[in-house]
Amino acid sequence: VNVTDMGNLTILNEFLLLGFGSLHGLQFFLLGIFLGIYVVTLLGNILILIVISLDFSIQTPMYFFLSNFSFKIWYTTSIAPKMLQTLLLGPRVISFVGCVVQFYFFGSMAVVEHFLLPAMSYD
Repeated sequence: VNVTDMGNLTILNEFLLLGFGSLHGLQFFLLGIFLGIYVVTLLGNILILIVISLDFSIQTPMYFFLSNFSFKIWYTTSIAPKMLQTLLLGPRVISFVGCVVQFYFFGSMAVVEHFLLPAMSYD
């Protein structure tokens, strides 16, 4: 962790991601589980998007919201790759800007999902 001390002002430049540091024997098992879940999530959402875009008979408002809901690909892609990298390679460093950008995408996709669910239930 790189910290610059200037009197009472401390500037944080990067964070150290430890992951599951105490589970040394299980890290590859957890990597396999999380990688499998991530791949299934990606493939399922991509399949939904492809089917809805190709079949014109199901292009109704319900399927429009379902296809928008399938864009949670970005929701999982904002967190999962860094988590898988940490599980595979051990503790990793992430810059402050990288952390803020990752949190922004995660948070914005969470907000979009929570506004989309009431719209879907109204339909």
